[in-house]
Amino acid sequence: EEWRNDMYEEINSINLILPTTHAGHAGGWGDANDPGEKARVIRTWIRAVLLKIIHYKTEHQRLLKEEATTLLVLALWKANLS
Repeated sequence: EEWRNDMYEEINSINLILPTTHAGHAGGWGDANDPGEKARVIRTWIRAVLLKIIHYKTEHQRLLKEEATTLLVLALWKANLS
């Protein structure tokens, strides 16, 4: 549940940031290679979301390994008792 709320907040944070972010340069003025503030904000947001996904995926895999190890130990213990 905690990871779900955390991801929900991170994903929805873009809706709070974008409305007040300038789009960038238009009409031929400024640096043509500058993607603009909005593009930079979106890239930063995407990185933050991906990092959280990687973090929670890694944590999930760790928990699965821990559970599998526990089940294996219990199975071996049961087999030794038989």
